[in-house]
Amino acid sequence: MRRRRKIAVFCSQLLDYGGAERLVFEEATHLREAGWDVEVAALRFDPKVRFAGAYGEPVRELSGSATPGRVGKAGSFVAWELALARWLLGSRPDLVIALSATDCALLWAPAALARVPYITHINGTIFWFPTDRTKYSLVHRRGLRRILDVSPFSREFVPSRRPAMALRVRLKSEAAALVHWLGVRGAQRRVTFSRRMAWEVRQLYGVAAEELKGAFPEAALRYEPKGDPLGRFRIAGGPVVLNVNRLESRKRVELAVRAFAAVAADRPDVSLVIGGLGPDAEQIDALIKDLALSSRVFRAGFIPEADLPDWIGACEVFIHPNWAEFAIAPYEALALGKKVIWSSEMEMDPEVAATGLVYVADPQVGPMAAQLARALDAPAPDRAVTAKLRRYSWETYFEALERTAAEAARRPGRR
Repeated sequence: MRRRRKIAVFCSQLLDYGGAERLVFEEATHLREAGWDVEVAALRFDPKVRFAGAYGEPVRELSGSATPGRVGKAGSFVAWELALARWLLGSRPDLVIALSATDCALLWAPAALARVPYITHINGTIFWFPTDRTKYSLVHRRGLRRILDVSPFSREFVPSRRPAMALRVRLKSEAAALVHWLGVRGAQRRVTFSRRMAWEVRQLYGVAAEELKGAFPEAALRYEPKGDPLGRFRIAGGPVVLNVNRLESRKRVELAVRAFAAVAADRPDVSLVIGGLGPDAEQIDALIKDLALSSRVFRAGFIPEADLPDWIGACEVFIHPNWAEFAIAPYEALALGKKVIWSSEMEMDPEVAATGLVYVADPQVGPMAAQLARALDAPAPDRAVTAKLRRYSWETYFEALERTAAEAARRPGRR
């Protein structure tokens, strides 16, 4: 009897809920349905990443995952490498799917020892993480310069000059950059959510990557929202603008608030609802108060995953000023036929443009406010236009990913 193919989905840190964590669980579910024996593994795991119980996938927390506070970063890295080697030699998956360049850096040596191939997602290069100093290393210097040259708004988050650091810190950063470089190059295949990200992978690591976009279940294209969870935020039955994000600087939630403030005076019945939690919550609350918008802008806190389609389906406009070239949330809104405002940094495919649902604005108050006013004045869209978006369904995405995984599993070894 033929053995079922075994695949492992590895994310080193499953500690907080977000797009990457959702991808882990969606991936495991779809690959199991495609006939793989699936194991999800992490070095550190917190059950809260299950999105309030929306996902029940078992997670194997690997033993030996020492924390940096106890043994230092170098000691922790060695402990993690040993834990990964023991796991791979014992479990013997046909393929591992890593979730990031950092996961590749951790997998590279243990996978070589166990002779287990791996592929990786890279849904955000080091360029998109402002505190990651490895982007300034010698191995990435030219790539970073080329990326910044075509990213005018990114200087808000990424200075072109390397920050000052002690020699010891600089050497550690250079070593980390080299290990990441080797890890990404060691993957059999590299998968990104956008052509822009694939281009960045080429600039930073000198290897090809392929674009696959996915954001929502195909059923979302036919979903009919239940009730109006935004009803309590409506002003005299008026329209609601919705933003759902982790509340941190890269999401530019404050920009959404300021853009709303610029149009609110002429539209007294419009309200803005902000869903999500994060470290910038108090700062956003202070801004709302300073702009005297406490009766117009509401923070809804955490929205359970199961309720999100009804919240998005109830809004009139979904605003997404995030610093990103691709994000899941606005595509979920598009699937539900909503008008969406997003940053000019977001990648726009012909199928998306053809819906007429997207209002593109540079990530500045004036352009964002102008597009918000346009979207509010535009008539309600015809839901039929969402039929053009099937290629962004998880079903289409995971069919393509499963083909990629099957090809990589048939070609052991690294290239």
